[in-house]
Amino acid sequence: MDRTNAKTSSRRAVAAGISLVCLALGGCSDQATSPLSATGPLRLSPRFLMGGAWVTMAPMPTPRQGAVAGVIEGKLYVAGGCCVSITDPFPFFHTLEVYDPATDTWASKAPMPIAVTAAAGGVIGGKLYVAGGVASASEGLEQAALQVYDAATDSWSSRAPMPVPNSSMTAGVINGKLYVTGGTLNDFDQALRVYDPIADTWTERAPLLDAGAGMATSVINGRLFVTGGSSPPCSFDHQPSCMIYGTLRVYDPATDTWDMSRASMTTPRLLHATSALNGQLHAIGGDVGDVLGPPYAGTTSHEVYDPATNTWTTLPPMTEARHSLVAAAIDGRLYVAGGVSGADYPTAWKNILEVYTPAPIVYSTASGHVFLQPINLPPQAQSVFKIGSTIPVKFKLFLSDGITPATGAVATIQVNKVSSGVPSGETETVVSTVPNQGVNFRYDATSQQYIFSLSTKNWSVGVYQITALLDDGSQIAVNVGAR
Repeated sequence: MDRTNAKTSSRRAVAAGISLVCLALGGCSDQATSPLSATGPLRLSPRFLMGGAWVTMAPMPTPRQGAVAGVIEGKLYVAGGCCVSITDPFPFFHTLEVYDPATDTWASKAPMPIAVTAAAGGVIGGKLYVAGGVASASEGLEQAALQVYDAATDSWSSRAPMPVPNSSMTAGVINGKLYVTGGTLNDFDQALRVYDPIADTWTERAPLLDAGAGMATSVINGRLFVTGGSSPPCSFDHQPSCMIYGTLRVYDPATDTWDMSRASMTTPRLLHATSALNGQLHAIGGDVGDVLGPPYAGTTSHEVYDPATNTWTTLPPMTEARHSLVAAAIDGRLYVAGGVSGADYPTAWKNILEVYTPAPIVYSTASGHVFLQPINLPPQAQSVFKIGSTIPVKFKLFLSDGITPATGAVATIQVNKVSSGVPSGETETVVSTVPNQGVNFRYDATSQQYIFSLSTKNWSVGVYQITALLDDGSQIAVNVGAR
């Protein structure tokens, strides 16, 4: 299996907002015969190219591995973790620190009551929930405790503990509930346990189909995406029989089922981090075994999964190789902090904070980006269609080079009635003559066209504006008549 451990240089950069390139309302196409009103179409969230760049920001005050992280009101909270030496027993941290991207600064907050590492957690209602983990011998080693931090009061409280002590689990939040799975309980655990903060209770749902620890979880569209990890008899000691997986498991709480058919990561890994960003799943760092060097050396590897195409793509790597790191998405960027690299003892524990900014997709307005026949374009006469007919709304789309076809765009159709030359702020109900098409254009690979079969059966005599909303923030618009 081909694995890479490339390193790139990075430089310190001042935190700054990034402007997504898009076309202004009313100026997205030379086809629109009148500008859209201020209450016109809303823009889609832009998609991103398989590129982007990493920069290094202010380091965490406390170098550590195995922490729990979450985002509350645009700030990154990092709790717990360990270590300062390779001697036994490892010291565990009560530390809670928060990073503010707006000022590129860290601040200390109220410490956790029980110092833990290898816990799992998530944010619900402005509170950081930290479940289980490993503590010192004086505190009982593996924990069942559920510790809750309230950012509004800078205070911790205890809630109903997990049914059993566990560590090295993974967790995600769906609809205000904390889903915790995997871990080292009874060698390796398959259980999926769900915490309801309103009822302060735990319940069990369908277990993992493969036991594992050191996995990572993110939530996309109300589903758990659980990646990687290891299983018996690995025990994290890299014995010859140790197995490290690239498996992607998807759990749907609506059906209480696991989907094991998704494509595996390019690089099998455990003790890595994932984060959902712009509807895609980023997997970063982790322990990849002995192939790239000493055990626990970590990797800089960074890849992204697109649920729409069931594919993984390699992205620019991090600067520093590490595992047992944390990651979170804030305002369209990926923040990755801490971790450890066994290759760097005795300075193995990291306080580095790296931030990844994707490169936004921008479609060419010089090539394509216009509706095709049978819709006339200015300066031709406005197309007029018979009420009850079907209009094949079609266009081609190219990337910013004007040459490469954009085959994976998300384009949504919108129709507005035009009165006195101005499109109405009220959108019309869109009906397609193709079953289950919804409001999205479909891509035809043979013709390299985006197509929507638009029914006019609900139209009345007059003028309508047809708009294709593109996922780079631009749009294509044209007026047509109905008779």
